[in-house]
Amino acid sequence: MANDGLPPSIALLAPSFRGGGAEGANVRLANELVRREQSVDLLVLQTSGPWRERVDARARVVDLGSRRALAGLLPLARYLSARQPSALMAGPSYVAVLAILARLISRARTSILVLEHNDPIASQVDANSAAFAANCEAQLGLARELKERLAAAALRGPEQRRARHVARGK
Repeated sequence: MANDGLPPSIALLAPSFRGGGAEGANVRLANELVRREQSVDLLVLQTSGPWRERVDARARVVDLGSRRALAGLLPLARYLSARQPSALMAGPSYVAVLAILARLISRARTSILVLEHNDPIASQVDANSAAFAANCEAQLGLARELKERLAAAALRGPEQRRARHVARGK
């Protein structure tokens, strides 16, 4: 289903169509959503970049016309006020902050989903080491202590004080 003037169910916000991983992920996501017959707006601060030609024609591209992210704040707020998408997915993080601020300004009810596309960091943790086992046991001990303290707090004090409180009719 192409965007035919109806509010999009989902909007995606990216800095541009330049060759970064986040930009490519947004284009692939938009293309998959329109393939599944979702109405999608793909918002960009700048329309330049190689990923532009890979956007499915059924996705509506909205150029916010900003060279810098902060300059896109008011155009994005106006877009949210006018189109009222159900959800706005925004990433990387500085673009997500822009989306949150624009939502506050526009007073739109749009849900903001923050996307952070990155490669998983290779872990240096050795789960079989003695240090790992000791740290694990220490953390479990702290968790047990917290659970005990929460249970004591739920009782609202020692038994003797609670009984005296009840005896006074409180």
